[in-house]
Amino acid sequence: MDEMTVAEAGAALGVTGRQVQRLVAVGHLTLSRKIGRSILIDTRSVYQRKHEEPRQGRPWTQTNAWAAVVMLSHGRLDWITIAQRRRIAYRLATASADDLVRLAKNRAEVQHFRCHPSLLHELEPHVIPTGTSALSVRNAATFGLTISNDSVDGYVPVESVAEMVEVYALTPDPAGQVTLRTVSEERAFAGGRLPAPAVALDLAESLNSRERAAGIAQLAQLLDSRKQ
Repeated sequence: MDEMTVAEAGAALGVTGRQVQRLVAVGHLTLSRKIGRSILIDTRSVYQRKHEEPRQGRPWTQTNAWAAVVMLSHGRLDWITIAQRRRIAYRLATASADDLVRLAKNRAEVQHFRCHPSLLHELEPHVIPTGTSALSVRNAATFGLTISNDSVDGYVPVESVAEMVEVYALTPDPAGQVTLRTVSEERAFAGGRLPAPAVALDLAESLNSRERAAGIAQLAQLLDSRKQ
């Protein structure tokens, strides 16, 4: 089931229908479509919300989220202040993998589209792949994952989305096989490659239990290496 009614979403989250509508209004749940006066909600957004445990501290801004990703990958970090670096380094030293997923949630705006299968391979070179799309067959097998050739998941500059939608006839669809993660902070993508911690974060946010477990394991390993 790719869509939920307000009542179903409320039951899954343990909140009232009014609270569900409020979550949709502020963007914490994704509106799938309207039928008359009723709304249907993207199931994935409901379960992503359910997986988020309330903890202290706000999520990072997009800039700070990418700074943390670069810090974890030992990349060059010259676009934030020394004070910001110290705060992020301290948070990384005390965070769990689940904490990191929550803190870095604002690193991109995620949009899902439906694309004609014949255009998928033409679209692929125009995104920076992530999730299982970024893994080699060997790496995927290590984590018990499989690589899909019938979907695209990747990062794009926010200003490129409108043109991509037009050129590749992308149709908004919560269950679509194209996931575009739009970003305005592009300084983290040195050489057009995605830092490995970002791939792990995207896997950790997956509703697929194997992908989520693989992402959490990678993040835990990265965080542990900083604490040694």
